[in-house]
Amino acid sequence: IVFGDWSSDVCSSDLNCSRMLYLSEEEFQRVGRQYEAARARGIATVESRWRRKDGGVIDVILCLSVIDPSGSGSGVIFSALDVTDRKKAEVELRRSEMRFHSLFDNMAEGVALHKLVKDSEGRAVEYVITEVNAQFERILGIPREAAVGKGSMEAYRTGKPPYLEVYAEVVSSGKPARFEIYFEGKSKFFDISAAPWGDGGFATIFSDVTQRKAAEDALKKSE
Repeated sequence: IVFGDWSSDVCSSDLNCSRMLYLSEEEFQRVGRQYEAARARGIATVESRWRRKDGGVIDVILCLSVIDPSGSGSGVIFSALDVTDRKKAEVELRRSEMRFHSLFDNMAEGVALHKLVKDSEGRAVEYVITEVNAQFERILGIPREAAVGKGSMEAYRTGKPPYLEVYAEVVSSGKPARFEIYFEGKSKFFDISAAPWGDGGFATIFSDVTQRKAAEDALKKSE
């Protein structure tokens, strides 16, 4: 029961007696309107917040169901479900997502999330880009709208999915991989790290190391 210890103080036969549960008169009236609407529809569900006798506040889902919608003055079944923990979990999830997106969008490296695509025989044939960060756009010069939701061949304008074998192995083995590669499509060298992500997906974190490679080559030539 969600009332705390004052359920004996609440008169269930008189809606006005439950005013003490609500945080404001406005909220009480809003729920009351839903109560009245239930008589026409036969059922209503509304979320609200109640104050416990100890002063604590809980989140509740209130369900109102008319026993016999066709009858006049028929009784109503009223139930209340305490969803405080669920609400707290939802708030924490949103905060976590906000922290993730803040980190995601402010990383110095490019980041892309992908979903591996398999054929009817279970062989990896392509991968779809599901999300990218701002640095992805800057490094590759590919706008987000031209990448997200697109297959790799379309997004990168290649004849085959770039590094598909490496990424398929990452997904199947569950082990990360890191490699440096020259990508002809952009005429640049990249340092790429790949790791499993979600169900059947993988994430890549990459940086443009073209200048570093050029400096290394220049150093070798001068020796």
